[in-house]
Amino acid sequence: MIELLLLAFSIPPLVSAVSKKCSYAAAIAAAAIAVILTSYALLADLAPEYVSLGGSLFGLDPLSSYFLLIASLSWLFTSVYSIAYDRYDNAVTAAYHMAILSIVALILSRSYLPFLISWEGMSVSGYFLISYKKGTDKVPPFVFLVFGEMSSLLVLLMFTYFYATSGVQNFTSGLYNQAILFIGLVGFLVKLGITPFQMTEWLPIAHGGAPVNGSVLFSATMTMAALYSIIRIVSFAHASFLIGGLLMSIGAFSLLFAAIYAASSEHVKMLPAYSTIENSGAMLILVGTAIVSLNYGNMPLATFALAGTMVYVFAHTIAKTGLFLFAGFIETTEGTLDLNGVSGTSSRLFSAGGLLNALSLSGMLPFGGGLGEWMMLESLFIMVTFNSLSISVLSTFTGVMAALGAGITLVAMTKFFGFGGRIRKDSGGGRRLMSGPILVAGALSLLIGLAGIFIIDVAGSITVGLTGLKTGSIITGLLVVPDGFLISSPGPNGTFGVVSPVFVAVILTLFFSITYLLPGRRKARRVPVWDHGVEKTREPASFAYANALRLTLKRVYPAGSQSQELEHFSSSYDIFWEGLIRVSHWFERASRRFALAFMNSDLQRYMLYLLLAFFGVLVYVIV
Repeated sequence: MIELLLLAFSIPPLVSAVSKKCSYAAAIAAAAIAVILTSYALLADLAPEYVSLGGSLFGLDPLSSYFLLIASLSWLFTSVYSIAYDRYDNAVTAAYHMAILSIVALILSRSYLPFLISWEGMSVSGYFLISYKKGTDKVPPFVFLVFGEMSSLLVLLMFTYFYATSGVQNFTSGLYNQAILFIGLVGFLVKLGITPFQMTEWLPIAHGGAPVNGSVLFSATMTMAALYSIIRIVSFAHASFLIGGLLMSIGAFSLLFAAIYAASSEHVKMLPAYSTIENSGAMLILVGTAIVSLNYGNMPLATFALAGTMVYVFAHTIAKTGLFLFAGFIETTEGTLDLNGVSGTSSRLFSAGGLLNALSLSGMLPFGGGLGEWMMLESLFIMVTFNSLSISVLSTFTGVMAALGAGITLVAMTKFFGFGGRIRKDSGGGRRLMSGPILVAGALSLLIGLAGIFIIDVAGSITVGLTGLKTGSIITGLLVVPDGFLISSPGPNGTFGVVSPVFVAVILTLFFSITYLLPGRRKARRVPVWDHGVEKTREPASFAYANALRLTLKRVYPAGSQSQELEHFSSSYDIFWEGLIRVSHWFERASRRFALAFMNSDLQRYMLYLLLAFFGVLVYVIV
């Protein structure tokens, strides 16, 4: 099975040298094979299998099967879309396929060496995917490569320590040094683009220079691979309570500020990129919650949080795939990456897909994103009830930031779809081929929520290996809701809260139908217009829609982002970027002073410096 997966995804990069369309056809076939095989592995609950290549290098277990299934669905939609979208050089197409192959190998890896090679392969392929696109500025690919190499270096450091401690290259369970473990986790956080690496905005910058199918890889599946890596490493390295708390705090901070910048962004691809950082923060909160619960001994909550992570990552990967494909449709149809430049006045079938994906990413029930967000917030509410002051304070802090960020995300998604959906009619066959995957991804985003109980049940084969519990206790029934249609959260004294996506869908459909039918004939009513502090125009403007947020949080948006004109800056200026520049200048001045003080041709001072450095290294090695 594993040999077939690796072989199937190795064919598209080779075929891309001959024909781009044939390579995408091969990628579609490979993704379809992966969907079938991983679905079978999950439903049959197979034991891990390994490829005989000199040892246990690759494996397929429930965790890797689940993540590979999700990624393959994303690649299936993107490859179909790319047949009509891709007008770039064959090198760009080959880099796209090599990035997919690297992610497949990463998910299947069970040893440090193939994992590191695959991790580095993602960065290098991403670099070429951006740099070979004609007309791309030199900055985006360089920035992407710098942060990719930083990530690889930190992960290499962690694995080097693991190998030195255990003496084996395969993933082996043990009590590893928590400081070294956190350094490696930071390497994975770099790929997620979250705090503190959100401060440099490297992920949105990379998206600005990438083709849209590359943006799908960066946002939907590379970040998913980073989350998978965190869960995989934590599963055998036994992360401490402190690491869980740090992941929760970092995730909450990233979620809030990424939502703020997403709501104010006017760039068609940067806005979804900030949304990716926001969703990554939410998933990191769930993983951190599971780690804290495990250390506290609350296995039911740890199981619930992990199940929520599985739902969230599925919903985010599919919806973000559809949203970036929607962004690519805007780019190719309107010829602009500025939401204010979208001038069409009619909607098309593709708009239905864009709406469904945007609703899921805004956290609305009964969509998959709404179910994942409910499970995240529910986990934090339950943690407040723990008999521990530190955990209660941590969960309260995290919950407040997460809830506020979730509310602002609704503004971002409403703006993106509301202004991005105004596209001129185009009946070309290529456009239909591009709009189809958007609609299917949107429908699947809704289905993930409606079938959330089934997904949680499948996730039980993953949670049992990490917490010792399956997810059956989460699925129940109550009053008019029959067994198997209600999701419950495990409180300290029994059930804490419940939700049923299917019944939410039924109730919403009923109320919307009544609201639509009762008023009868509708009359237009004109009211005075206030365009959020921006000069009134005949057509609503995207910049004006989010300007109230800019005015309210003007300390967060210094300089260019406070412009009152519709001719706004496309780049995003924020307090973190300016703070990072100030720290860099301070470090540069401190380094210069140090050099003048200790390396100024004074032999005695230079010898003192060498002795201090030698003894410092010696003490570090001994300790």
